[in-house]
Amino acid sequence: YTKLMDELADADSFSEAYDLISEASVESDICTKPEFKESEKEPTKCEGPTVSLELVPKECIIDSKTHTIDCEPAKLVLKKTPGSCTFKHHTAFSWTGKECKLSKTFGKKDTEKKGGE
Repeated sequence: YTKLMDELADADSFSEAYDLISEASVESDICTKPEFKESEKEPTKCEGPTVSLELVPKECIIDSKTHTIDCEPAKLVLKKTPGSCTFKHHTAFSWTGKECKLSKTFGKKDTEKKGGE
C-alpha cells in the first residue's frame, strides 16, 4: 500500500494514476467489503388507549385603554387517545456493495514564496 502511494506521488496525470491503481493488487487495502444485514422478526406491539385530564386555570386580560377586564373561565379538558397495534412483521434487509477510496492531489501549488524572510 505504501509503495503504491509513493508511486502515486510521482504520477503526473490522472490517467497515469489510474493505470498504477489498475496494475496494483491493493484492492483489499483500499476497499471495504460488501455488507448484508438480514431481516429481523418484530413482535406485535400494542399500546392501549390513554386518557388525560387537565385543569386550565382562569385567564383574565386587563385593557387599560378601555378600562375593562375580559376573563375566560377555568376549564377542565379531557383528552382520550385511541389504542393502536403494530402487528408482527419482518424488517427489511439491507445490502451495501463494496466501496473503494483513494485520494491523490495532482498539479502544482498555485502560490510560491520566493525571497524575503
